Amino acid sequence: MPIPQELIDLILSNLAGDALSLKSCSLTTRTFVRPSQVLLFKRVTILPPMPNRTGDNPCQRFYKRITSSPHLASYVQELRVVLAVRPKGSEATEPGLSWIISGRTLSLVLPLLNLTHISLADTSFPGRATGGLNWSQLGRSLRSALSAVFSSPILQSVDLQGVYISSPRELLSLFCDACSLKSLNLTRVWFDPTHKDDSWPLSRTWRPKLTSVFFFETFGDPFCSHFRNPQIDLSGLTKLMILASSMDGWIFGPDVTPVLGDLMIYLDPLPSFNSFVTPNLRSLRVFTSNWSEGLLQFFTVCPRNAHIEIFSLDGPSTPCTVDLTVLNDAVESLLPHLPSLKKVQLRVLQTRDVDHQAVLDWAETIRASLKSLASRGLLSITDILGIRNMQ
Repeated sequence: MPIPQELIDLILSNLAGDALSLKSCSLTTRTFVRPSQVLLFKRVTILPPMPNRTGDNPCQRFYKRITSSPHLASYVQELRVVLAVRPKGSEATEPGLSWIISGRTLSLVLPLLNLTHISLADTSFPGRATGGLNWSQLGRSLRSALSAVFSSPILQSVDLQGVYISSPRELLSLFCDACSLKSLNLTRVWFDPTHKDDSWPLSRTWRPKLTSVFFFETFGDPFCSHFRNPQIDLSGLTKLMILASSMDGWIFGPDVTPVLGDLMIYLDPLPSFNSFVTPNLRSLRVFTSNWSEGLLQFFTVCPRNAHIEIFSLDGPSTPCTVDLTVLNDAVESLLPHLPSLKKVQLRVLQTRDVDHQAVLDWAETIRASLKSLASRGLLSITDILGIRNMQ
């Protein structure tokens, strides 16, 4: 008796992400082949060649696979290309990008795929402010193939990590026709400081209607300000994360991002909360080197009847620097007018040289001091990874 297809799909859905098990299932019976391959090839990661290993080229292997079995290319929806990785046991050796700069295979792979997501990630030195992939150094065929993907009408999300490009205008132009693009993640993207032609022209339409934007450590020209262009529609933005040296050019408010619900800001010093705490905001997470001032500021400027559900402060376990009576009074005054608030979270940044017991004692002291929050069960104190609850 044949197994119903619905049961096969249910079995395989529980194995999503388990490549070895899915590969084994694809080799069992004919009815398992296609659904197993669909899950296996839905998300593909292409790694750089291993140094000093002849014939080791993951991109070429993938190309041979999808050209020998063309139907597999139609299953690929998400592609992650790892440009470079940090060599094991080496902090100083710079990994090469020659495989993608001078290679030709990736330019042959991309036209065969219909992607909804693409990621180009240089993970070799995540903390550095220079280096990475220079867009202008790519061969013409690869730039053309990537540009075609970036402007595809079915592309929904893009993730760029460690890319150097001449100007914000050139970067924006890559996506201007991607009408389905909803999510844009820019990590360590920087620009030529001598390039002056960087403003998006008001006469040219930028078609994406973004719902999620993540800016991590953008260097050179303050990139955030270029999204404050009348041609760039932010009215549907629901998630925003900014980790940058400044927020110049950003103006938060219902007129700019009327449906913004989740906001993360990693800046120090922290700007005034009244510039971005809007009535529709549901989740706010900020980095601050002074949690007590951040907490007081929030409960001072947050509008009454705001829809905020979770407020998080990330930072070191510093001593309280504000008058606790004033802080608790501010909390007591506003809490009745924040009916949606479920959690106020202090996420502590712990380094290896910090005495964990000292942090636990600090957390207990803070919990005893913030009676206005702790007595209502609203206060949560965890480590920065959110793994350990500091009871």
